[in-house]
Amino acid sequence: ADANGGSLTFEGDHVSAGSLAWDVAGAIKVVGTVSSAGSFVVDAADLTLHRTVAAGSADWTIDTAVTMSDTVNVAGVFDLAADSVFANREVVAGGLEWLVGHDVTLKADTTVTGAMGGSHIGLLRIVSAEGQIDFAGQDFDVADGHLVLSAALGLTDTIRSRAQTLTVVNRGVGGRANVTVRE
Repeated sequence: ADANGGSLTFEGDHVSAGSLAWDVAGAIKVVGTVSSAGSFVVDAADLTLHRTVAAGSADWTIDTAVTMSDTVNVAGVFDLAADSVFANREVVAGGLEWLVGHDVTLKADTTVTGAMGGSHIGLLRIVSAEGQIDFAGQDFDVADGHLVLSAALGLTDTIRSRAQTLTVVNRGVGGRANVTVRE
């Protein structure tokens, strides 16, 4: 890893039979794959992931933006707090809870594999406190769980989902004021 002004760049792959924890005041850029059998914990100003991420669980606290360019697969719960999130490829998790200050952009399907239960397993919850959730052309698959979408500035497309329970909070106006759901 190269440290530059409190930021880190990881060029190679990171593989751990245990857990990974990165706590950096600046940005983290990961060019290689990340694989952690245990938890993958990140606390940073900015997080950019260029390759596949696989983890037992994930807990990320990011001050500004998270950019995921490749597939993210988390066996357990994927907790994320950030100002904005961009996911270019599929995100799969046992449970997923993203609390985002502004915009969320999903360019691929999002799947939760867990059944409804405790500790956010079976929950796919994406909250945009002050922005929109952009998921044009993407599906949400929570076959045995609960899909929750909440956006201050609205949703950009028809919600296409498989879910046992659906909760939508849409505070958008104009073209983003309506909610359409297809199962």
